Amino acid sequence: MTTVISALGCPGLAEGGGLLRNHHGRWIKGFCRAIRWANSLHVKLWAVRNGLSLCIQLQMPEIEIELDAKSVVHLLNRNSAFLANYALWLMIGGT
Repeated sequence: MTTVISALGCPGLAEGGGLLRNHHGRWIKGFCRAIRWANSLHVKLWAVRNGLSLCIQLQMPEIEIELDAKSVVHLLNRNSAFLANYALWLMIGGT
């Protein structure tokens, strides 16, 4: 999964999306979501969330995520992985 974002200002109007490719690099499916008002971190988190949701819908058993956002990678990989993932889940509207 590769994610991309676009924003007008920070915070500002934004959209995030990406694409899913197979292990040969061939396109499987794309995704995009308009986000009314957010900063770049929130948009990147939304893009990851939407991509992961699509992977679940497509029943993809294993994925690799490509990001250009060090802060998001840090949130997902830090030592307290459970707390980081829980925080991510809460930030993007987990119930």
